[in-house]
Amino acid sequence: MSDNNNLPEPLRSGGWFVAKNLSFNNGPDVDRTIWTTPHWISPTDNPAFLGRTAIRNIPDFGSPLGCVPVANNRAQLALSTWNPRDPQQASFLGAQIGTIEQWGLQNHKGVAFQANVRSPLGMPGGAVSSLFSYNLLSANPFKHDEIDFEFASNYWQGANEAVNTNVYLDNNSGIDLVVPTSANFSQDIDFMIMWTAGSIQWFINNTLVRTETSVPQSNMSLTLNFWVPDSGWSWAYNANLQPGGAPGTQWVYEVASANVYVKQ
Repeated sequence: MSDNNNLPEPLRSGGWFVAKNLSFNNGPDVDRTIWTTPHWISPTDNPAFLGRTAIRNIPDFGSPLGCVPVANNRAQLALSTWNPRDPQQASFLGAQIGTIEQWGLQNHKGVAFQANVRSPLGMPGGAVSSLFSYNLLSANPFKHDEIDFEFASNYWQGANEAVNTNVYLDNNSGIDLVVPTSANFSQDIDFMIMWTAGSIQWFINNTLVRTETSVPQSNMSLTLNFWVPDSGWSWAYNANLQPGGAPGTQWVYEVASANVYVKQ
């Protein structure tokens, strides 16, 4: 059992404990016994492409380009304006890592997914970094469970900071809500999703920002990514961010740590 003083403040009562500490060790890639990344499967099934962004992975891009390196004990999720496998020069190259292991209400009374992250300032609007839980239920038709924290560079470096929160319940239609925040995006920020049979709660630096009573039922992984959406997502899209035809422009979303907590 965990010492309550080592738990995030919202979890210090009610039987919560650490299920998985997902710290990072310096090296050329994250620990692939813990983390996985989507890759191309077929022309009709490519989970490694989001919006306008190919997701780097070793099967498709090789090593080191397909890796997610760790420096200063922080996972470095890079977003580049150049995708060397796109001859049309119409897409970005982003990054995603998700835990191989999954957790959920089938085995626990509650699950909390938490990460300490830093999004890069000084880049154009139009990029998205995230912390979310995810489970693909069906590829065709596409159905999934998901609980999101998403951070758009349109809103993490100005006077109107906000984050997007969302939940998907066995379908592709989310229950979406943008919430304002006073969090300082020039510093590391702690985000946490607390999920029980009665509700989902979203916390920023231990402050509750949203509660939703419709909850997914399947087990999910802890996932983080950095990518560029298309114009179909108007809140996050920005036409000023465009891909390029040569290497050189790149930004990094840093993940200092991640944890999974469960309630018995």
